[in-house]
Amino acid sequence: MKKEHDGEEVSFLDLKIELKGRSFQTALFDKRDSFPFSIVRMPYKSSNIPSKTFYATIGAEILRIGRASSTPESFSCAGKQIVQRMLRQGADANKSSKVLKRTYGRHEILKKFGVNAAQFVLSLQ
Repeated sequence: MKKEHDGEEVSFLDLKIELKGRSFQTALFDKRDSFPFSIVRMPYKSSNIPSKTFYATIGAEILRIGRASSTPESFSCAGKQIVQRMLRQGADANKSSKVLKRTYGRHEILKKFGVNAAQFVLSLQ
């Protein structure tokens, strides 16, 4: 194993854990973000998968980010990146917004950031 942390911040699996004062703050961590080349992480709309599955990946990824993030800032940063990536990969903005609102409505964990569904979607655009 290789030591990859210093001070009050550590990564473990897909989490970045940081000690702030007397509490821990978590955010999504992806080592691939520091690679000097582009990596295909999510499906393209033009790939050979059903449209419903393509859009479901957006909701699932946003939910994963929401579970990993302890602050609205870390959620918003990672969430914006995934939404922008999916739009570049062919997602329709209106369908994506519907998926985000549906995901927000179905999962209480996303309500911890203290916004309503419309604000939630706006924070990710």
